[in-house]
Amino acid sequence: MFAPSLNSPLREHDVYNEQHAVVALDRYASFSLPWYDTADKQACVAYQGMAMVSVLNVVSQTQLVAIAPRWLAEEFSDPLNLQILPLPLKLNSRTCYLSWHEAAGRDKGHQWMEELLVGICRR
Repeated sequence: MFAPSLNSPLREHDVYNEQHAVVALDRYASFSLPWYDTADKQACVAYQGMAMVSVLNVVSQTQLVAIAPRWLAEEFSDPLNLQILPLPLKLNSRTCYLSWHEAAGRDKGHQWMEELLVGICRR
């Protein structure tokens, strides 16, 4: 979680009292949607972006907060000067799946992407 105006330790109430930047909730497989599963939680959404990187950029320039994958938060924390805080929710992780078609293994761009993803996942 990125929160310019919050300090640890946090409670769930603290998280949803802030204004949030999210990946558009109506996008297919939106990363953000599971975290905003009630009308009360959706009421704190102030900005909806098309990608998590753009959401992080908005957070870096505003007082908005965002719930984001830790690996991505750590990757952008220095360049965007983001504060990373633990997510104080009972369910604070999500499973992410990536399927890769066998034919993609022959494409140089896909090979590069696979190496990059494997490297990140091994951290």
